[in-house]
Amino acid sequence: MSITSLSFVHIFPFAPDNPADGLEEGIKLFQLAEQLGYNAGYVRTRHLQYAPAAPAVLQAAIAERTSTIEIGNACIVGQYENPFNLAEELSLAAALARGRLRPGFSVAPPRGDDDGQEALLYGAGWQDEDFSRERLNKIRSLVAGEKLRPEPAGPVTPSGPPTPGTNPGDEIRDTSPTRTGVNSHLFSDRVEPHWPGLADKFWLASTSAESAIWAAQNRWNVIYDNFYKSNKALGLGSFDEAQAYQLRVYREHQAPGFRGQLAHGRVLVPTDAASPAQAAKYQAYLDERTPRTLAPLEVGDQHFFIRRDSVGTSRWIIDDLLGDPSFAYADELAILLPFTFDFEDYRQILELVATQVAPALGWRPAASRVLDAALVA
Repeated sequence: MSITSLSFVHIFPFAPDNPADGLEEGIKLFQLAEQLGYNAGYVRTRHLQYAPAAPAVLQAAIAERTSTIEIGNACIVGQYENPFNLAEELSLAAALARGRLRPGFSVAPPRGDDDGQEALLYGAGWQDEDFSRERLNKIRSLVAGEKLRPEPAGPVTPSGPPTPGTNPGDEIRDTSPTRTGVNSHLFSDRVEPHWPGLADKFWLASTSAESAIWAAQNRWNVIYDNFYKSNKALGLGSFDEAQAYQLRVYREHQAPGFRGQLAHGRVLVPTDAASPAQAAKYQAYLDERTPRTLAPLEVGDQHFFIRRDSVGTSRWIIDDLLGDPSFAYADELAILLPFTFDFEDYRQILELVATQVAPALGWRPAASRVLDAALVA
């Protein structure tokens, strides 16, 4: 088994009274990962938590401080987004990043509770909105350049074709004698700025075989992690068995001519260089989270599986990955950074995975770089 790409996923946690420092540390992790040769980093997008909720804004900020690493989301929660507005924001961030974006998505319908929260979160008339995965396809089609204006019904004038719904004042504000850049050049029939190829870099966060099949048929790449849900009728008894089934059906149902990328998300905490205090922290973290992984949770006709975190030496983590049947399908290894660790812990994890774990799995750094001492201080 050989992976060709290495990435990490980070929630950018911050203190309620000092968010700037937490955001700065997250950006520094992207800079460090870039110098280590990581191919990509993904930002977890969260709402009503002490973590970032404006994906394109943060992506643009990271792009300003990096030059080669790709910048993704894992993931944007589609039901909270206006498709047109988000398409504009992602397109602008892609232009600022010179195309280094990997928009990642999930979507789920509102719970339907009649407590007024849905109207607050989704806006008036939310009952008539489409909260299916087709909402995500709409965002992607807008980014791809879907035409949003009808062809002109009459002759084209020097100031451009009729533009229903635009402000007539826009037509007379340019007083430049040469009329360059405005008036006849002001209006577009698609989301701008347009970045060719961005729509091909969309990722779906998949937690089931059903979502994986949809992604394959609709030409989406997939990132998957340590959570999985399965219909009990399939008779899948363990997390590894269930997720391997998910990825197999993804490959079997890919649209003609499409080979999607699969990113294998796992919590990996190498302990090789851990101080005694770190080792104790890592063990406590593992002990707290392991009980939920011992048996699937049964809810109706569904099994909900959670995989045990990989905490141990680099050699132990390598063996654990190679023994995981779902890893055989992966193109990319995505390190899920724990939410509650410190910057030094994150730095150590990224370095050990890049220097000890990933090379043993066939990965080679995106580029040879000299580490900036300021980023690891």
